[in-house]
Amino acid sequence: MIIGVILRNFKNFKNQHYIPLTLNNKSSWLIGENGVGKSSILQALDIVLNKTDINRLDINNEARSQGFDTREPFIVPIYLINKNKLKINNSLYKALEIVSDITWQIESEGFNTLQRPIAEKFISHRKQLEYKYSSDEYLLIPLGIIKETANDIPRPYMSIFESIDDYRLQIDDLANENSSTNNKKYHFNNILPKLLITIKDIYNYIYLPAEITTSEYSRIESDLLQSLLGENLQQKISKIIKKKDITAINSHLNDFIRQLTTKLEGRYQFKKPSQRQNSFTQRHMISKIIESYFSDKILHHIDDVNKDTPVQNLSSGEKRKALLDLATNFLKHNPQKSQHSTILAVDEPELSLHATSCFNQFDKIKKISDLGIQTICTTHWYGFLPVTGSGTAIYISPSQTYIKALDLENYKDELKELAKESNGSYLDVLEMKSNHDLAQSIVYSITSGNDYNWILCEGKTDRKYISAHLDYENIEKLIVLSVGGSPTVKKIYNLLVMALEDRKATISGKVLLLLDTDHKYSPYDATDTIPSIKIRRLLLDKDLSNISLVKVTDDRVYPPTEIEQSLNADFYVETLKMLYTKGETSLSFMETPQLMESSVSGGALNLNITEKKAIEDYFELPGKKNEFCEKYLEILANSNEIKTPDWLLNVARFFHGDKNVF
Repeated sequence: MIIGVILRNFKNFKNQHYIPLTLNNKSSWLIGENGVGKSSILQALDIVLNKTDINRLDINNEARSQGFDTREPFIVPIYLINKNKLKINNSLYKALEIVSDITWQIESEGFNTLQRPIAEKFISHRKQLEYKYSSDEYLLIPLGIIKETANDIPRPYMSIFESIDDYRLQIDDLANENSSTNNKKYHFNNILPKLLITIKDIYNYIYLPAEITTSEYSRIESDLLQSLLGENLQQKISKIIKKKDITAINSHLNDFIRQLTTKLEGRYQFKKPSQRQNSFTQRHMISKIIESYFSDKILHHIDDVNKDTPVQNLSSGEKRKALLDLATNFLKHNPQKSQHSTILAVDEPELSLHATSCFNQFDKIKKISDLGIQTICTTHWYGFLPVTGSGTAIYISPSQTYIKALDLENYKDELKELAKESNGSYLDVLEMKSNHDLAQSIVYSITSGNDYNWILCEGKTDRKYISAHLDYENIEKLIVLSVGGSPTVKKIYNLLVMALEDRKATISGKVLLLLDTDHKYSPYDATDTIPSIKIRRLLLDKDLSNISLVKVTDDRVYPPTEIEQSLNADFYVETLKMLYTKGETSLSFMETPQLMESSVSGGALNLNITEKKAIEDYFELPGKKNEFCEKYLEILANSNEIKTPDWLLNVARFFHGDKNVF
C-alpha cells in the first residue's frame, strides 16, 4: 500500500507537504473544504504510477507567479511493500532492502534544519504504523519523480531522503561489491529508475476521477475496465487464437494471391507498394476482433423490471453508481489482487447522488477495502465516518496549514483531539456535518428495505465491550459506534426522531442509543414514539446484582453507572487480578478479593471506601480505561464459556424482534 506522499508545488499544494494516507490497510478518506488539494493527491499518485510520457507536472500557480519557476514540483509516494510480493533480481532486491532499512530507522536529527519539519511528520506517522507493520515483513520505500526545470523530463527522486548520505553510500558499496569491473549501472543515480520501474510493476493503481466519461468504463476494451478486470484483452484473445491457426491462414491467403497472379498470366500481381510483404499476424487478428466484436458492446443497466438502458443514458447519479458497481464486482474477481498491490482511488463517490443514496456507495467502498484492496477517496459527505467503523480520514485544512490523519475506529474522540490541537478552529464544521450526515446515514440504512442495526454509545471502550460480547449473539448487520459523549448521543436521537416520526412504516432496521448514568446526569425528555428507535440509560440496581436499561426520563441517578460497572463479574475480577499481578500495586486488595453474589462488575466485590477509591483513581489515570478494556477482552476471547451480561442479552432480544424487552 501507499502510506503517505510528499508533495511540493504541485497543483493546489504550494511549497512542501507531507500527507499521511493511512493508519492501517483499510479505506482512507480525504476530507476538507473545496480547493484544499484533495483531488490533487489522487492525481499525483496517478501520474507517478500510471503515466509514462510525462512532459511536465502542473506547478502551483501561486508559486510560479512569485518567481519560483526553478522550484518545479515533485511527487514522492511512500510505499509499504510486502516482501512476499517481490519477484525481482537479487541486486534490485538488495538495493530496495538498503533503502527500506534506512527509512525504517532514520530519525529527524539525520535531516537538515529546513527538512526537519517534514521529516518529523513522516517519522511520527511511521511510529504509528510500527504497531501494525514490521520491518521484517515490509519494505518502506520513498520514491517518486521531480521535474527540476521547465525543459527537463521528470526523473526519479526521493525528496528529503536524498540528503541522507547512507542511501547513496550503501547502494554504491553494493554495486562495487557485485561488479569486478566497477560497472556503474547499479550505482545510486542509475539504480533509482530501475527501482521506480520495479515499484510501478508491483502496483495496480486504478483512478476514478470526478469528471470521468461514460465511454471510459462502458466499453470492455477501455484501459480502465481492463485494469479493474486485471486482465489484458489482447492477451486474453491471444490465448484463443493459436499461432498455428495464423500460420494456416497465411498459407491459404498466400495460395489465393498466387492463384490470382496465375489468372492474370503473370502480367499483374497484388502486392504492397513496399518491398516487404507482411503476413497476416496474430496482432492484426486481435485488433480486428476488438474492432468488430467488442467496439459495439456497450454497458447497459438492467433495472428491477428487466428493462435495460445504455449507461450513457442514465442520470449522473446513476452513472456514478454504475461505475462503483463495476469496480466492486470486477475487483472482487480480479486475478491480480493477490499478486499486485491494488489501490482504488475514487474522487467524490457521492457526486450527483442524493444524500440518502450515499450510504450504499460508501458501503461498496468498505467492501472493496475488506478484500485487501487499499481504497483512497475524496469526499464532502461525512456520514461515511461511522459507516466504515475503521480506516482513516485525512483532514486537510484551508491553505494546508494543518493536515492530520484521524483513526475512524474512534472518530469522535479523534475529532475532539483535532479540536484541542487546533484550538477549536476546525471542529465546528466537522462536528456539525458529521452528526447530520451520520443521522442521514442511519436513516437510509434502516429504511427503504435496508435492515441494518445500530448501537450508539458514548465512548470507545463502551463500543469495544459491547461489540465483543454481542459477537456471540448473532445479530445481523450490527454496527456499534461510539460517538464521543452523551450530548452527541442525544443530538443524534433527536435528528433520527425528527426524520422518521412520519415514516415509521418504512423502518426495517433498529437503533439503540445508550447513555451512562454519571454523577452529573439529568433527566432527558425523550419518548418511545418510534418502537424501532430506543434510547436507554445504564443503571446499576440498588442491590448491585444486575444492570437495568431505564428510560432517560427516569429520575433515578444512584448508583452512578458507567460501562465499567456493567461488565461480567467473573471477567472483571479476573482482569483486576491480572493487572495486580503485573504490577498495579494500588490494586493489592485483589490478592485476596472479597467476592459478592452479583452477575455484574458493579456488585462483584465487597470493597471498603479506600478500595473503591483505588479503583476509581485507577480508571481516572490516562490510558487506564483502555488498558483495562484490552485485558478484559483478552480474557473474554480466551474463555471457554460465553458470559454475556443479562442486560446485553436483552439488547440482543431487542434486535431479534422482542418489542417488550425494555
